[in-house]
Amino acid sequence: MSFIKNIYRYIKKRFGREEADDVREILEEYKRLKEQQQSQQKVQGGLGGEQQVGQENGKKQEASQQPPSTGKKSKRGMGGKKVSGGKRGKIKSEEPPRVSPEDIIDRIFVERKNESREQGVESLLDIDTSETTFEDGEEGMMREWDYEEQSYHNRATYVIRTLSQGSSRDYEFFRENFGHLVESVREELRKLKKRKREKVKGTKRGSRIHQRRAREEVTRVISGKEPKGDIYIKSKERERDYTVAILIDRSSSTRYRVENHTRIQVEKYTALILAEALAELGDSFSVASFQTDYYSEHNLIEYIKRHYEPWDEEKKEIVASLDYVEGSKTPSGVAIRVAIEDLERRKQKNKVLIIITDGRPEYLKETSEEYDIMDTRKAIEEAEEAGIRVVLLTIDPEPSYFRTLSEPASYARAFNDVESLIYEIVDIYKSLRK
Repeated sequence: MSFIKNIYRYIKKRFGREEADDVREILEEYKRLKEQQQSQQKVQGGLGGEQQVGQENGKKQEASQQPPSTGKKSKRGMGGKKVSGGKRGKIKSEEPPRVSPEDIIDRIFVERKNESREQGVESLLDIDTSETTFEDGEEGMMREWDYEEQSYHNRATYVIRTLSQGSSRDYEFFRENFGHLVESVREELRKLKKRKREKVKGTKRGSRIHQRRAREEVTRVISGKEPKGDIYIKSKERERDYTVAILIDRSSSTRYRVENHTRIQVEKYTALILAEALAELGDSFSVASFQTDYYSEHNLIEYIKRHYEPWDEEKKEIVASLDYVEGSKTPSGVAIRVAIEDLERRKQKNKVLIIITDGRPEYLKETSEEYDIMDTRKAIEEAEEAGIRVVLLTIDPEPSYFRTLSEPASYARAFNDVESLIYEIVDIYKSLRK
């Protein structure tokens, strides 16, 4: 995620759209001029050799045409414009403006909020972009991979919306039918809560003495140097450093039945059990659904729980109440790329993306089946290259495209039953956390 987008979202949320637009305008102008300057430097560097030869030949001709020197150096070039550094004919390229927190603060706080610059700078520097995320109503474009042309195209639109309502009845149904699985998974993952301990050497307090450091300390004291005191070894728990994004497919094809449930039921119950397990572990996680919108022709991403939000009864009820969306398709590529951007903002080092879908990607535009599959595969590759482990869970897939999508993923499983799948997921997640 770019710095400009992070700052825009933060300022918009805290101070309003008008102020956020001002910030984006300043930063984008700076970026434009910086890129223009770099482009000019590349062109000048490439023509440097040819220009040098031309200048050598031109100097003689120029000298014969110029009037006798008066001993004063002119600081004006063509058209009476000043030339920097006193060198004739070399006009200084436009420099990008210096953009600092003070520049932004002047625009937002001093002009509009009547706050002092000191107050404004302090507010801006307190920004924690790890808690910025996609906001309701936000629209944007995501690139797509054209496997035939072997290039990207910015033509996948997305909209972030919160549309679903929760029902306590749906959640009670889940608890009655799958509560035993939740408890089993919790019990399995409680073992992971016992954090492994690691030794920290060279501390000033601890339960054991580090023999080599103790000898070095004695030598230091004998030689008349000040003792350091870092001769102990202490044991501390390893910090938990995981964050997970769960994506749920709500395309119209999830209305079909598999075994005793519809596909969307299998997907959402799997997501609920996973979320309960992650909450038990204390790991950061988000839950989002995705599908296309037939009427607006947008790809819709709905954040039910963001990484920094609590996993409360309201969110559990919303997930339990999710249903398929009539006439919608499966925009897997754009959903994965939105999740990648969101995960890249998280502070945690270990990042996992779990995709729960009922099968083949299908996009809004009239693209071929092969195009949709290869773009989704490319999105999975992008996640893995960014250090995000992808777990692909697919209900009743066709072997041809399942193999294509599963190859770049860290883990991929085909399933049609919640109970058989969930224990596999536990094993997968335990192996990811080793």
